[in-house]
Amino acid sequence: MRPLLEAYSANDEGPISDVRRELATQFHLSDEELAERLPSGLARTFDNRVGWAATYLYRTGLLTRPRPAVYQTHQRGRDVLQANPERVDLSVLAHFPEFEEFRRGPGRRRRSTVVVSTTDETATPEERIDAAYQELRQALAAEILERIHTMPPSSFEDLVLDVLHAMGYGDGQRTLA
Repeated sequence: MRPLLEAYSANDEGPISDVRRELATQFHLSDEELAERLPSGLARTFDNRVGWAATYLYRTGLLTRPRPAVYQTHQRGRDVLQANPERVDLSVLAHFPEFEEFRRGPGRRRRSTVVVSTTDETATPEERIDAAYQELRQALAAEILERIHTMPPSSFEDLVLDVLHAMGYGDGQRTLA
């Protein structure tokens, strides 16, 4: 996460795609390494890791997002860079209440049982898989809500009609009133 935060700190603001290319160059990644996919095959590993890093930094308030897919460093991010010259990782982000809130998800209370981290080596594989699933689900829900909030009204109306049609309501034909 530190290289991503440094890149935005140096460039002030920019699209994530530009920073992703900059990081690939900085780390001397080959075309084969860039083409490597997650075990699911759904996404490229490097793109996925950069995306998650940006999400974590944004949700913790170290980056801001003036427009979709465009980030910039917040003063809090510059402070974290200065305070952590070696590494910025989940253990650094865990000091921020926003990070814990993000990991828990909106409107959810902490379970009365022990909360498991995906990196907790004492947890069973099933518990780590469940923790990873919950984290992905919460991140997806937050991203969808954010996109909906930035939609123009006409696009929101289209989305509602598409959802209603997918649920079996109506015939999918859009008519003008």
